[in-house]
Amino acid sequence: MLLLYIFNLFVFSTSFELEIVEEKIYDKVDYFIFQNDSIFAIQDEFYENKIVIKTIYNNITNVNVLDDAQLKFINKEDKFIVAQKNNSLYLYDILNDKYKYLLELKEEYAIDNFKYIQFDTTSHLLINNNYYKDGELIHNNAINIIYLNESLFIMIQNQNNLTLLKNNEIINRYEYFYSVNLLNYKESLLLINSYQDRLLLKEINTSGEITSNYWLNTTYEYLSISEKLIYYDLIELKFKSLFDENEELFSYINKFDNYILNDDKLIIKNANTLEFIEFDGNIQLKYENDFRIDDFKINQSKIYLLSDGKLKILAYDKNDYWMFEMLFIDNIFYIFIGILIIIILRLFFKYQQKQIIFRTIFDLPSTGLIIHLNDKGELINLNQFSRHIFSIPDSVKLGEYFKKYISNNETNEFNELINKALHLRQSFKQKINLKVDNNMLELMCNVISIQNFAGLFRGLLITGTDITEELENKRMSNWAQLAHDMQTNLSTIKLNIEQMESTNEKDISRKSKIISQTNLLIKRIRDIVTVGRSNSLNKVNYSSDEIFNELMNEFDLNYYPNIQIEKKVEKFNFVADKDKIIRALRNAFENAIKIFDHKNGIIEIIFRRDNRFVYLSIKDNGKGMDKETLLKMKDPYFTTKDSKGGSGIGTIIMQKVMEQHGGEFIIQSQKNIGTEVIFKIPYYRSK
Repeated sequence: MLLLYIFNLFVFSTSFELEIVEEKIYDKVDYFIFQNDSIFAIQDEFYENKIVIKTIYNNITNVNVLDDAQLKFINKEDKFIVAQKNNSLYLYDILNDKYKYLLELKEEYAIDNFKYIQFDTTSHLLINNNYYKDGELIHNNAINIIYLNESLFIMIQNQNNLTLLKNNEIINRYEYFYSVNLLNYKESLLLINSYQDRLLLKEINTSGEITSNYWLNTTYEYLSISEKLIYYDLIELKFKSLFDENEELFSYINKFDNYILNDDKLIIKNANTLEFIEFDGNIQLKYENDFRIDDFKINQSKIYLLSDGKLKILAYDKNDYWMFEMLFIDNIFYIFIGILIIIILRLFFKYQQKQIIFRTIFDLPSTGLIIHLNDKGELINLNQFSRHIFSIPDSVKLGEYFKKYISNNETNEFNELINKALHLRQSFKQKINLKVDNNMLELMCNVISIQNFAGLFRGLLITGTDITEELENKRMSNWAQLAHDMQTNLSTIKLNIEQMESTNEKDISRKSKIISQTNLLIKRIRDIVTVGRSNSLNKVNYSSDEIFNELMNEFDLNYYPNIQIEKKVEKFNFVADKDKIIRALRNAFENAIKIFDHKNGIIEIIFRRDNRFVYLSIKDNGKGMDKETLLKMKDPYFTTKDSKGGSGIGTIIMQKVMEQHGGEFIIQSQKNIGTEVIFKIPYYRSK
């Protein structure tokens, strides 16, 4: 029994009645549905105009692709997809792989709510509060349609009342004041009046008569209906069961996203956690995910969890050792104190010199380079970051003179620093350059001279902090200040040129070119000033066509008769700082133009989106780049146009704009095929 207890302490990391084992992970999943032992993993390939459905059974995957279809809505309970093909809506039955025509779309719109019911051979459809019967619009203010006891109930919202229809016959009208919803619970209907901080719930029989009224101190988002009706009391911070004499289940003071009922317990979801809690408040399991949980379902003893575009299948079971773990946790403080006292005493008497070094390290930042040398210059210890920089594997034994480990040409400055420190035997600071993974880092090194109690020199502790990004920001700020000073000069030049009068056609043409080039310089300078100085964003909702048109207005395409522009712009709205996005696109477009150098070429402007991101691309069929050049493209101030006056500032501007939008700057290129610059930003729409 004692051996079992000790084994349990080291093997198990939880102290709950249930434990989790990860079984399988599937990539590229936007939605999922399970049916008995089968899983349907659905991927919305919006930009390719198709829907991919993977059917998984006993770890065998079959793939079904719905071509020329856009996913509009997915009903997980009834296992169907609403898809748009051309200008019509179709119902796709996932289980039977069948399409059913619904209705023709007269305009493009998103589907916020959708219900489909087949009743008396008639198709009843609810889309965005529009009620259709066999494709014909009947009401444009319907709240809900419900099938209950072989009858169809329709709730219609009027100005000051609600009308309840049963099989198209009016059975009652009700007054309401705030937003409402209609749900079915067992053999009754529930009419929910949603106020700012509470709910009024009316229980209605199938004849339309109100049988009960309940005031709940909660909101609709915290109401869950299954075999029981469980709600969360926002005043008392307790979960309660409404129809069981308002039974109080347990207190819960933490914030949460939502919850579901499963047998005799609640599964409460927060951003990246799941908690399994019995009705008496006992926490059976707490699971923490690495990323935010987008969706989850519980089926028998498995958890289906969607997160970061991946579907995880987790199995949970009884933890037979959880009582042992609870016993260990209850006494862990005393055990820890006893072990700590023993360790401190042993370290104090046997490793007095190392205690001095450890205390010094604790006073320093925990990140960056840390190296310990003794008074002979022998390498005693170093952290993982230092091992990475100097390519010293963990298996290499330390204790030799430092040049045995740090000796290549790329570390000359650091070697000189160590030699200087060993000679001076004093503390000082010095900035050095160090090449790591083909990138040049600027490190601020802090050299600390270690002395014993007698004041004798015992070694060195050298730390290095990466200040590359800080210096880069200062350089960008300096560029912005210089550009700001130049704006006045250019504006003066432009003003004087515009005021020059001439009747000579050649002089007029030259004047026009000078003004055009001056305007271009002013725009470039404003790019540097804005991106270099400001991190704030002026986010507004714009259409993709509006962004395209403003980008084209930046250029006089008559100057580039050799270039063919191909517009591939999907129509959609998104939220962004338009001016900064235009600046990034302009730099990419200018680079594409310069690639051709007066030779014929094609530039494609591609704007598209999926459910999570907007992709703004500038693609050319120019000469492209080799792999070595492509790797260096994002290095600060790197340019392939040194002979033509290139500075690399444009690349910095494009990267900066993407950083400010929380997006990604992507360059794809192949030699002799072409280059594509992609600006990938999160997809938001104004509400």
